[in-house]
Amino acid sequence: LWPEVLPRAKAVLNEDHFFHEHHRTIFRAIMAMARRNYTPDIMALKAYLEESGDLDRVGGLSYLNELIADAPTSAVFDTYVEKLDSLRMRRRAIRIGYEIIERAVKDIDKASLGTCMRELLREFEREAYLDRDTVTGEELIEFVKKIPKSEHAEGYKTGIECIDEKQGGLEPGTLTILAALPGTGKTMLALAFCREQVIRLGHRVGFISLEMSPKAIALRHISALTGYTRRDILRGNIDAESFEAAASALSEEGHFYAFRCRTIEEIRYKALEWVERYGIQILYVDHLQEIGSKRHHSSQEEKVAYIVSTLKEIALDYNLAVICMAQHNRKLTKSARDDIIEKFKSLKGSSKIEQVADRVVFLWMSERTDKSAVVCYEIAKNREGRCGEVYLEFDYETQSVKPYTGDDPPPPPKKLETEEEEIPF
Repeated sequence: LWPEVLPRAKAVLNEDHFFHEHHRTIFRAIMAMARRNYTPDIMALKAYLEESGDLDRVGGLSYLNELIADAPTSAVFDTYVEKLDSLRMRRRAIRIGYEIIERAVKDIDKASLGTCMRELLREFEREAYLDRDTVTGEELIEFVKKIPKSEHAEGYKTGIECIDEKQGGLEPGTLTILAALPGTGKTMLALAFCREQVIRLGHRVGFISLEMSPKAIALRHISALTGYTRRDILRGNIDAESFEAAASALSEEGHFYAFRCRTIEEIRYKALEWVERYGIQILYVDHLQEIGSKRHHSSQEEKVAYIVSTLKEIALDYNLAVICMAQHNRKLTKSARDDIIEKFKSLKGSSKIEQVADRVVFLWMSERTDKSAVVCYEIAKNREGRCGEVYLEFDYETQSVKPYTGDDPPPPPKKLETEEEEIPF
């Protein structure tokens, strides 16, 4: 009925997706017609089934008309395919269950039974995860055709102009690692991105915090929006008008927070929930070294590699721009700060981060007073844009972030003369 979805149907469906033999026969006929470049409308399909001798067996022209009357529209094609696929895998699971029962009641040794069960489950796993991992050339063209129609074809902006000009947008399906030494301000920067994206740009954002409370994040937002320090807010030294304006801005629909996701598995479930319920587009995770896993890992490096790979899968599976904050596991010596390889090595699980992440950004303290700092935002890896540095001004009292506006070029980031110092991972 809808030629525009036929290439996608050819790629993701097969006759096993249909339970009734009549429907399998009709599907085979439609696919055979498509391979011959025939348009499978109802009269052409009727003629094809007559020629093959299957028309009466599937219920005749009257049944084809019934199918058309009950058919879903092309707008829900993906949902319909997902339903078909779910039912197909349920049927397959039931069949495997019966096969296991049949083998179990037979008088066979334990090792043979275990081998049989493993083979059946491996076969099920292959079907569940590999059968739809195919994209045709026709579909590739469709992806490109849709780009100009996309509202965010070039990715989501951070709202800080100098950063967006240098690195480009945060594209859906990508993972960005934002790394810094403790106390530099990576969480403050992420929350600044979040405010700009929700309040000014209208994006929908999810923020998962593993080390801060809801009250702490709320105070940071209110402080940045009003210009009052945390101490002023806690003591009530804030005028009602400023607070009401900030509260109104912070109440904007579009940002969602979670504080109890302790493992990467819980983060995946939360991301899926937010995508389905709220349609989020960007996901922040703060921070990498605090994320646990329900799997057993032989080393911390292996654990981080698994977590980073899963974050990338979340970005791809749910079409999200994922930004994950991370800490260095050591301070850098003077020579190491200038060496890109050494900088990547300063991250736990560095080899996997360097391999999987689409963008890796380092924050370096350039100069700091008790209340503020000039921070270098260094884009060390960027698959979707340029690398380079921009400078930002961090106000730690009001939690505000803005581009560096000094007349003279900012001083270079400080070179740390200390030897390697292990920071608790």
